[in-house]
Amino acid sequence: MNSNGSLSLYDLLGTQDFILRIPVAQRDYAQGRDGEKFRRQNFLHVIRDALQAGPGSLPLDLDFIYGTLEQPAYASPERPDAGPPVHHTQGASTFFSVLDGQQRLTTLFLLHWYLALKEGEGADFRSRFASCGTSRLTYNTRESARLFFDAMVQEHMLCGLWAGVAASTGMADHIRDQTWFHLAWKDDPTVAGCLTMLDDLHTSLGECGPGLYDRLTGRDGIGACITFQFLDIGAFKLTDDLYIRMNARGRSLSAFENFKAGLCGHLGVNSTGDDQFAHQLDTQWADLFWSIARQQGCAHTDEYNRLYLRFFMLMAFYRACETVTLPFDRQNREEQVYIRQLRTANDYNPPITLKNFSLFDGLTVERITRLLDYCVRHPVFTYASTSNEVPAILPSALALRTGYEVQAQLYALAGYIHAGGDPVGNPQAYQRWLRVVNNLVYNHTIDDVSAFIRICRRLGEMAEHHVDLYGWMAARPGADSEPDRSVAAPDQWHEECCKAWLIHTDPAWEAAITACEQHDYLRGRIWAVLEQSWPESARYPDRAQFIRNTALFHALLGPAILSCPRYLLQRALLTLGDYTAGKDNLCGPKHRSYSERSQNWLGVINRRDSKWQCDQSQGEGLFATLVRAVDLLLPVVPAAILVRDVKRALAAIIRKNMKAMVSRGETYHGYPCPQYWRNLMISCPQVFRYCREHRIGRDDWGHANPDIYLLSKTTYGSWHVELRTYVLYQCLKRHRRLSSIFTKINCTPVSRHGVYPTLDLTFSDGQTCHVAYRHGRFVAISGPGGKEEVTFSPMVRDMLEAYVPPECF
Repeated sequence: MNSNGSLSLYDLLGTQDFILRIPVAQRDYAQGRDGEKFRRQNFLHVIRDALQAGPGSLPLDLDFIYGTLEQPAYASPERPDAGPPVHHTQGASTFFSVLDGQQRLTTLFLLHWYLALKEGEGADFRSRFASCGTSRLTYNTRESARLFFDAMVQEHMLCGLWAGVAASTGMADHIRDQTWFHLAWKDDPTVAGCLTMLDDLHTSLGECGPGLYDRLTGRDGIGACITFQFLDIGAFKLTDDLYIRMNARGRSLSAFENFKAGLCGHLGVNSTGDDQFAHQLDTQWADLFWSIARQQGCAHTDEYNRLYLRFFMLMAFYRACETVTLPFDRQNREEQVYIRQLRTANDYNPPITLKNFSLFDGLTVERITRLLDYCVRHPVFTYASTSNEVPAILPSALALRTGYEVQAQLYALAGYIHAGGDPVGNPQAYQRWLRVVNNLVYNHTIDDVSAFIRICRRLGEMAEHHVDLYGWMAARPGADSEPDRSVAAPDQWHEECCKAWLIHTDPAWEAAITACEQHDYLRGRIWAVLEQSWPESARYPDRAQFIRNTALFHALLGPAILSCPRYLLQRALLTLGDYTAGKDNLCGPKHRSYSERSQNWLGVINRRDSKWQCDQSQGEGLFATLVRAVDLLLPVVPAAILVRDVKRALAAIIRKNMKAMVSRGETYHGYPCPQYWRNLMISCPQVFRYCREHRIGRDDWGHANPDIYLLSKTTYGSWHVELRTYVLYQCLKRHRRLSSIFTKINCTPVSRHGVYPTLDLTFSDGQTCHVAYRHGRFVAISGPGGKEEVTFSPMVRDMLEAYVPPECF
């Protein structure tokens, strides 16, 4: 028998005389189970696309289906597992025992049966799928399943069934109502699965026009639209013992091997494919991915297959992003789901993936070839480097749960090499290109496919101009023009073009800019430093001042100051204004991602009224003002800028402001007045310490000075206290003379909005007082968390008036 190769089920049964038999060892028909609904509907969607595809389209290939030829049961009485005897006497002298492909074959059988029923092709169907009144696809698992398939190919059933189906609401219910359907079959899981599949087939294809049966079978002269790779392992002198041993370990065929067979089959009919590509797949490229698996400490076949397959799925994802013609949000939902599945795929679903083997066109194949060949020649891209000059982008992008940023870096590297770039041969050009890529990727929120598509198109445009990247970027709009908001990361791209313009004008700028960008918080976002160094009406910034400002910014945003227990930076900024700008973020030292950086200090230092961006927020220019103030208090020599000097300068700014409070009349008995909430926070570092996640909340209540709440986490659902009562609590704790009056002082937090935190005082005589701050004044309330106001006792009022003006009660 010479049947090994790609063919349809219709052609297979037309050229061979065996019966397809599902052996006892196989499971029931699982594609019809309720739990497989999502996968089943995806499969049927792909089948419908294949049936409706026009001339010239590639057939849907369902990978390998293989098994062994066996003698019929009555010819092998010594086999105890042969199952019940099935008497096929004409034309079919052997069985083909299916070892892999049971589910796909059953679905194809049901598809042929349904379309033959729908289009009146019952006679043609029986000529291929029936022999002597019995089905040529049979289940040896249960007698009821075998009888059900035999009943489906009977002539009387095929002749009169469709009229009732067309008038009924469901295929399965109509079949169950037939006189030939035995009630006992309802309990057979294979029969139940077949009925479910037929229901979904009816839903998916019932409204389609005629001609699908001819398209499926290839009788239309174009060729069958659904094929598979048929393999008789007996022809290779392999036994099913090998399959049993492999299947026991879950190794029937790896997902990547299935994918590779389909890809090579696609390239075999695609003019861009050649033998060299298939050769590299199994030799040098295979060694490359084995080395990555070993590097990650998992030199196992499963990990090797996963990495290899993951790479090709990413390449398909990149090509899908490039071919999206409309904004991604306007694509139909199925296309959006498909592209997202490609991005995260660690496995292989042939019906879904193979429908778009067109993604592996000439451009993709060439990109893959150049990238992997380059990685083979230069393993530095595969192995982590201690110098970090050439990061191991390839294994990072293939890791589980990799973010968009790293995947964008791999896309950029593939595009750079594909465009003729040579990272090892021309390191200067590569480092320049890599610097711009990293600045764009890590200063831009890439949290969905839409943003990824935009940034990739920018990276692809850069790759085309890699030979003179800075010269090309320098010709972009200058610093006095507004950024193009239609491109990805418009602010950062505009900044990169301005920096390229400076470097292109004076190469000495390159070292200064690169040194400034090397900071955990800045990471390439240095426009604030540049602008701080730009004299009024000057064409260029002052490079000497830029170098000094770089040292200042690095010190102010360094870990020693960002983690300072006295919170010098936050308090110094509050002397100038509300740097939180209404976002209630006190800012902490978080800088792992762009989102964390932008929600903390990066958002503060870039809040400005620049030459091309206007931001009228209250916090406008505060950081720049602080930098100038600190600079005036430091030695003139840039090398003399030390962290301890910066700390002293910040402390001096705070002391100067606290003295100015007195002259402005904003203190009472030496304590900040409650209405000036920024003064309270400046004078009491403990409030920052309470806000462990660096967040506050505020309620304006129509007043100029809002009620401020100190949050232990990020929301009102966490424990929180009120600023004025908390500062008063800290003041009372500092005075030891009060220890004889109180037996307990406590600031009681609450954990929900609408309930007021209280300052709870317990006196030595047993009396208690609960103080809250509401709508701009202190009140006594009946108890912790209570809302009923009571009168202050004279003793409590006199004591509190030592810290708070009488009008605040």
